[in-house]
Amino acid sequence: MPSIDAAPHDPYIPQRGASARESVPRGAQADMLQRLLAANAGMLRLADLDVSGRTMITFMRGHMSEMRTLLEVREYFAAFYDRMGREFIQYDDYDFVVHHCVRHQFWHMKEELDLLRTGPLGQTLAEIGAPLPELGSPTRAGRSPLVAKGWYDEVYRSLASGLLPQPRGVRNPVMPAGDCVMRRPQALDLIWPQFLVWSTEVWGRQIVASWQVLGSLIALRRAVYEQASAGQVEQLVRNDEVAFRAAARALADTYHGWHDFHAGTVDVHDPMYDANRVGMFDWAGGLAADITDWRIQEATKDEMYLELAATVLALRGHPVSVDLPEPAYWRRTQFAPNSIRAGATGMPPF
Repeated sequence: MPSIDAAPHDPYIPQRGASARESVPRGAQADMLQRLLAANAGMLRLADLDVSGRTMITFMRGHMSEMRTLLEVREYFAAFYDRMGREFIQYDDYDFVVHHCVRHQFWHMKEELDLLRTGPLGQTLAEIGAPLPELGSPTRAGRSPLVAKGWYDEVYRSLASGLLPQPRGVRNPVMPAGDCVMRRPQALDLIWPQFLVWSTEVWGRQIVASWQVLGSLIALRRAVYEQASAGQVEQLVRNDEVAFRAAARALADTYHGWHDFHAGTVDVHDPMYDANRVGMFDWAGGLAADITDWRIQEATKDEMYLELAATVLALRGHPVSVDLPEPAYWRRTQFAPNSIRAGATGMPPF
């Protein structure tokens, strides 16, 4: 089976348009146009939220640069955060998984846009001067493409084949909410708790916006490939060239503006972590004889991957045939941002 670098995760995505029909389903043209507009609206939200995330990172870089003139990073964390060490570790794990989810959603967006761009809709839009954007990689050059293949890909393919993958993460207990302080007033005067709380909230909102983009692109691609032939898709676009050109150009402009801003701030974002992570990890490792008993990142990933893969498969028309275990970590703990907690608007199940 091809790798994700060569083909989409989903082996069932059709690679060409439907057979020619006598007529296209009523409302297909309006539906295609509406999906393009909805994808752009979601991407606008992603771009705006990225400004918030980068602003927080820029502030943290300045703060930590100042602190390092006074204390070693390990000493700094020990001075302020020893008393909330276990909660800090678990919140940081959760924060990582929330951000990780957005990156995997992005890869699925790229898959869908690649198929649309190279198919009859994308070809016709290019002919009328409005090519769909080609998404780049969410991974900075020089870094290992952690989301390009591997664990999540295995989960996706297992579910697509009707198999329930085996969990990898150790299911360590989550700190009782009553023992946690990082969301409470007593932590308002501490920088890192506020950074973790609010960065998780921003990335949680990016997950909601990403579902809007991804769901719209999947629905658009299915309308193009499953409801009309290539010739019929071309005719639908040419019947209203002005509206389709405007919608496609808006999507491309939004993406390129987001991409350029994101790329232009990488040199602000990444050095903040690179300069502090060794001291932070040294501090964390000294909190207990074995902090692996506190970690919840892998168990949360298990559940996030299952939900993400099952939802994408369902949206693509292939709902999973196995019962998924009830989650205990993903979107269920006190660390989950309000925007994505169980039952939140814009989150699975759709």
